[in-house]
Amino acid sequence: MYESLLGDASSHATNTVSGTPALQNMKQLLHMLNCQLSKQSRTAKLWVQYMYEIETVKLFLRAERTSSWNLHVML
Repeated sequence: MYESLLGDASSHATNTVSGTPALQNMKQLLHMLNCQLSKQSRTAKLWVQYMYEIETVKLFLRAERTSSWNLHVML
């Protein structure tokens, strides 16, 4: 997956890679880890919330700059 992404820099390659089961599994594991850390520590919970908010702002800026209605709907 990594080699094919490096070999073909088109957006089609990134769209196909983002839907792979390995990447989905990795996202799910990271989400579970964030939830576990949030339960253990108030500071970790604060940082996880902060990262979520920053990701939301990044998506909003991308949607604004690309004039993508689909990204606005996701927010």
